[in-house]
Amino acid sequence: MSEETSIKVITDLVKHAAEWDDKIDEVFKPVKDYSETLGDVIYPVKIALSTLTLANKLKFKRFLGQFASGVSLNNMSDDYIKRLERYLKKEVNLEYIAEVIDSSIKSRSSRCSAIMGYYAGVILNELKDIQYKDMVVLNALTVMNNIDLEYFMLLFQRFSSLFTSQNLNHIRVHDMPDEFNSLGVPVFEMENTIEKLKNVQLIGYDVGGFDSVGNAWGAFKFNEYTDYFFEIINKSGVMNIVETE
Repeated sequence: MSEETSIKVITDLVKHAAEWDDKIDEVFKPVKDYSETLGDVIYPVKIALSTLTLANKLKFKRFLGQFASGVSLNNMSDDYIKRLERYLKKEVNLEYIAEVIDSSIKSRSSRCSAIMGYYAGVILNELKDIQYKDMVVLNALTVMNNIDLEYFMLLFQRFSSLFTSQNLNHIRVHDMPDEFNSLGVPVFEMENTIEKLKNVQLIGYDVGGFDSVGNAWGAFKFNEYTDYFFEIINKSGVMNIVETE
């Protein structure tokens, strides 16, 4: 899509955020004739989605379903829409939001797509300057699956307080078998999630060297991106939604 069309699609998503619950099924009906969409405020979105596979449509439905919860529906003044259009004319902002929408379709998890919807809504509501941590969040949500999300929440809720209360520099699965077995999930799967999260910078690891664990298998520590990511997931409420699809 051209820059002008991309801006229109995104502004339409925002302006009509309150209507998506009613429009979602209509959006995904097949487009038989281009002329039938000309009077439709969502026609750029509808045309763009007409070629998606069923799996990708389900993911984007989850994206749209959470998008409105991130956008302030009381914020839809003419002045805000003008500021939104100016915001999207800045290349880094338009590119990032377009990437979020694109990634919501390519993601490994419909839950991740839903979180992206909420997150995109918050960014557009606040006209937020894009920072490096936003890139980290998007990259993580693109590659994580539902199990990774669940394991991340378990890790954060179980161990975040230990880093402070016990002044730990790192945690290694091998050194804490009882604690990890008590989580009630396969430990090797948890270790694989830990390594994936390290690769996308969502969690970190300690320095290496003599008598140090460093980036050993299953060793990690939390960083500022960890807290930021948990806050986004928690506020989205996606992990509390019972999946029906």
